[in-house]
Amino acid sequence: MRPVMEGEFQVTCDRCGARVFWEGKGKKAVQVCDCERAVTFVSPGAKKSRCSKKGAKAKGDGGERELVKQAESWGWAAYRTAGSGAHGTKNNEAAFATDVRLKRGDVTIRAECKRYASIPGVKSLEKLRAGSDLLWFREDRGEAMVMMPVSVLALMLEAE
Repeated sequence: MRPVMEGEFQVTCDRCGARVFWEGKGKKAVQVCDCERAVTFVSPGAKKSRCSKKGAKAKGDGGERELVKQAESWGWAAYRTAGSGAHGTKNNEAAFATDVRLKRGDVTIRAECKRYASIPGVKSLEKLRAGSDLLWFREDRGEAMVMMPVSVLALMLEAE
């Protein structure tokens, strides 16, 4: 069994705190730990397949539904914008310019959802995060941004 690495650090299980290992070879490799929770992942060396148009739409819709469900569990009113990808970019209409809207009281947050097999720059940002809970970063004369796992965001929202 090979250890699962994230940058220079070995990954630990969120539930039991044990080290996570790759079990199996190639596309059949899974990540396992002591709590016997096996989640199937594509192994680091496996070839990534492309989605069809229909599959890509389903994947994007699934990401939007995932965000809506999570936001509602945090007490936000959340809804998907119908036709956000189809109408908003083609007709330049601001009403369709975002995938999901989150609302709590007077605060409205527009969220764009993306799901890719690999996102350029994420590994570099993970290295900068270096085992911390979140990464706060800003380019010179730019707006500050934060990168964090959803589990950390949930802790911050529950602490209110």
